[in-house]
Amino acid sequence: MASHATQGDSANSDPFGHLPHHEALILRRQLEKPDAAKATWSSLFRFASRQDMVIIAVSSICAIAAGAAVPLNTVILGSLAGAFQDFTNGISRSEFDARVNRQTLYFVYLAVGECQSSLSKFCEKAASEPDYAEQPL
Repeated sequence: MASHATQGDSANSDPFGHLPHHEALILRRQLEKPDAAKATWSSLFRFASRQDMVIIAVSSICAIAAGAAVPLNTVILGSLAGAFQDFTNGISRSEFDARVNRQTLYFVYLAVGECQSSLSKFCEKAASEPDYAEQPL
């Protein structure tokens, strides 16, 4: 019984002990994890053409604009809510209408900007992957 326990211990220490040497060697090489190579900014874009770099720059600016638009929705909505609160506190109907119209126009401008940003991101994706534009939405 003691000999059976030592076989189990040796099996736990070498999971490939039951295999022929050349097969165990192959499996050990497959399980080895090589060190990750350090990537610099220039090595990330070394195969990018000038057109690719322009597309990346434009899409980055559009992504920043789209990200900035999300909190702007909250700011505009807060101003609109403030206009309603001021109306209940006694501002004139004409001043209330002017403020609501201005805030609504800001929402329209923001929607147009977000649409343009999304369209630019789609165009960047279509330019970088030729088959992407042919796929159904």
